[in-house]
Amino acid sequence: MKRINTPVGTRFGRLVVIGDAASNKAGQGMFVCRCDCGTEKIIMGRLLRNGVSRSCGCLLKENPGGAPTHGMSRSPTYSSWAKMKNRCLSPGHHAYASYGGRGIRVCERWMVFENFLADMGERPSFDFSIDRIDNNGNYEPGNCRWATRSEQQRNKRKRIRKAPNITRRALTDAQVIEILSDVSNGRHYGYAAEKARELGVSAETVRAVVARKTWRHIRVA
Repeated sequence: MKRINTPVGTRFGRLVVIGDAASNKAGQGMFVCRCDCGTEKIIMGRLLRNGVSRSCGCLLKENPGGAPTHGMSRSPTYSSWAKMKNRCLSPGHHAYASYGGRGIRVCERWMVFENFLADMGERPSFDFSIDRIDNNGNYEPGNCRWATRSEQQRNKRKRIRKAPNITRRALTDAQVIEILSDVSNGRHYGYAAEKARELGVSAETVRAVVARKTWRHIRVA
C-alpha cells in the first residue's frame, strides 16, 4: 500500500506531526504526533486526514457527552470488531461456546476500536475476516490477521493436526474428565488460563480439550 507523505509540522486539530512511525500490519502509514496537551501518540495517517483523530484523547475527556465518534460505525472493519467482542463477551451469542466459553479473550487494548484499527488496519474487503493464527490464542496483536476463507481453512487444518500430540502427553484421563465436568457446570470466561496454572500445562492444551479437538473419546455425563 502506497504511503501518503505527511510533512513534519502538519497540524490536525490539536495534533501536530513530529515524525514517521513504522507502518501497521496492513501497510498503512503511521505517524508520531504531539497533542497540544503535551502527550505524544502514534496515529494512523488516514485517521488524521479524514478528521477522525483530532487529539490524543483529551477532547473526549473534556467533553464526553458531545465527543465526536470515529465515524466508522457502519464500516466492515467496525462490524468485524464488534462481532469479535460479542463472540467472546456475550454468553447469549450463538458462537460464545466456541470463543468466550472456552477462554478466548479480546485483549484490553482492543476493547477500544481505534486501537484495533491502528494495529490491524482496515478490513481489505468483504472477502476477508479476522483470523487467529493460533486458534487457541486470544484476539491480540501478533496473533491476528485479515484472511480469506480459504486461507483460514488451510490454517485450521494445520492447527487440528498438531493438537492431539501436545495434549495427550500433557494430561491424564482423569484431568480431562475434570476439565469437561467444570465446563459442563458453567465454568467459562477465563477458565482455560486458571485451569492450566492448576494442572501445570498450557492454556492452549486446556482450550483444545474444551473445544473437543482432542481427547474426543472421553465423555462425561
